[in-house]
Amino acid sequence: MPSKSLIDVIEENNNIILDIGFGTGDSSLALKNTFPDSTICGIEAYKPGIKNLLDNNIFVHYGD
Repeated sequence: MPSKSLIDVIEENNNIILDIGFGTGDSSLALKNTFPDSTICGIEAYKPGIKNLLDNNIFVHYGD
């Protein structure tokens, strides 16, 4: 299955929280636990943090 783009995620959801510069991903994981009905999206340039969120089924975009 091809990965979704940010536009796909926005079109499919109306309750999105954007976490910019999430580092290791701890803040995004906390948001996912605190707001389970929301879709968490993150933007980050730190590759280990991106892998951490991908492993936890959170949409991420690699960028600075």
